[in-house]
Amino acid sequence: MLAVLLLSVLGVVSLWSARYWMRLRRQVTAWPVVRGHVTARHAIQPTDRGRTSMPAFRWAPDVRFTYRVGDTNYVGDKIWLPWSWTHTKATAEAFLATIPDEVEVRYDPTDPQRSCLYPPPYGNVLWYGIPGLVLLGVGGLILLVQAVGGTP
Repeated sequence: MLAVLLLSVLGVVSLWSARYWMRLRRQVTAWPVVRGHVTARHAIQPTDRGRTSMPAFRWAPDVRFTYRVGDTNYVGDKIWLPWSWTHTKATAEAFLATIPDEVEVRYDPTDPQRSCLYPPPYGNVLWYGIPGLVLLGVGGLILLVQAVGGTP
């Protein structure tokens, strides 16, 4: 019974995380878009910005860009919200090479300083949602087997 409880808790937490990513993706997708200009791009160590990562994946793409909303100029530094992924230095540099100098910047209409270049990837939703469904399914299957045929 403890295993079922643990699987269920992990499944619910995972599905809750998938919900967070889906809501953030929808929110950012609905933000207004303005033209911006990339001023800097380089691969950084995530610890440079207070993040930690696994030893094999210690590099992240980092971009600085400017954009204008109304009469105010802003500087942004997020590729995705809340943060971009980490990987090898070569992968981060290869991704940075795909970002053009002139970009579309998505900004929060209630706080134009909050901005990013892209909505969070849909893969984040799947990354948490699929394991959540599997964990809940396995927990449910264990309960069903216990109810029908006895304790496994």
